[in-house]
Amino acid sequence: MISAERINEYSHIPPEPDLYKEELEPPPNWPVEGKIEFETFKLSYRPELEPVLKGINLKTETQHKIGIIGRTGAGTSSIFQALLRLTDKSTIDGTILIDGVDISKISLNALRSNINIIPRFPVLFSNTLRYNLDPFDHYTDEQLWDALEAVQLKTKNNTLKDKLNTKIAEYGSNFSVGECQLVCVARAIFKQSKILLIDEATAHVDTKTDELIPKFLREKFTNQTILTIARRLNTIMDNDKICYYERCNTLRYNLDPFDHHTDEQLWDALEAVQWKTKINTLKDKLNTKIAEYGSYFSVGECQLVCVARAIFKQSKILLIDEATAHVDTKTDELIQKILREKFTNQTILTIARRVNTIMDSDKIVIMKDGIIAEYRTPRELLTNQDQLLADIKGDIDGELVTYL
Repeated sequence: MISAERINEYSHIPPEPDLYKEELEPPPNWPVEGKIEFETFKLSYRPELEPVLKGINLKTETQHKIGIIGRTGAGTSSIFQALLRLTDKSTIDGTILIDGVDISKISLNALRSNINIIPRFPVLFSNTLRYNLDPFDHYTDEQLWDALEAVQLKTKNNTLKDKLNTKIAEYGSNFSVGECQLVCVARAIFKQSKILLIDEATAHVDTKTDELIPKFLREKFTNQTILTIARRLNTIMDNDKICYYERCNTLRYNLDPFDHHTDEQLWDALEAVQWKTKINTLKDKLNTKIAEYGSYFSVGECQLVCVARAIFKQSKILLIDEATAHVDTKTDELIQKILREKFTNQTILTIARRVNTIMDSDKIVIMKDGIIAEYRTPRELLTNQDQLLADIKGDIDGELVTYL
């Protein structure tokens, strides 16, 4: 059934535009310089979703090497998707120019055939080595051997019985990951496009290959504009410039992502969680940027933002999943106090590991082996000294007695 669902899903994916359809024909031999310019460019993966690229402006010079770094989800890989036009036009806003040509107006074939890419995971076809190096049969055997020699694979391939006609197994499984990546580098060498995109090309290779690939890039790609997404800084330290992307949004957005509430309501919620004074001391107040994973704030402060968000939503049902499991004692006590005072008209279900977080609950559910083993008040559970309670409470007897 899952296979049938997947086939049905794929059959409804909107097709890409015609590879050769164009509003504008690029100049002969385009691109000549390899200059790239993003002008207030936005990209989302569906029209209804928040943009992952939020009005970026980026300009490269001829033959510049640009390193791109950022945390997971910051939008680094989305830059390459935008350059290759892998998303629908309805999900983008702004312009990308290559040598002054708007890439949204030229055919996909004209665009992609003039951009080289070395991917994070080396992609090889289940065909011959020759086909993997030159799928369109544009180059001579001599050029193929020269490219293999440049990446130090010529000697190994000369020892193979069928040489260039050696069969590549599915996913390149008869070569190491490093060797597969070197084949991708060799393929890029003789294509010599003016623009080369490198997507963490050394992320999954051994140390020796890791050292070889940057060396080849320095020696063999001197006349190209190169954009490199990197996680390891040593791979981009000889670049002309480095771009750092960070996925951020404001405190206001984190409290009220759909813009349903007034500033006064936001401030009231912050006051309720005793955070109003601190936010008032920040320069941008409600517009303060929150870094990825809330890394500018402590875990306790991040949890208070979540509690504040719940306060003005006031749903009739509130689910609390170990909300104080990773906060300090002071914040733990504060959150319990807020829950008692601000959520008096809600049905609350709390998953807990610490007994103090549920001792004022009306009833406690004890789960065991996927079934509800007990459903009683805290006092009844303590009074009923059965084996089940002894099994699940372990070292928390004293804690229960203290509260009851």
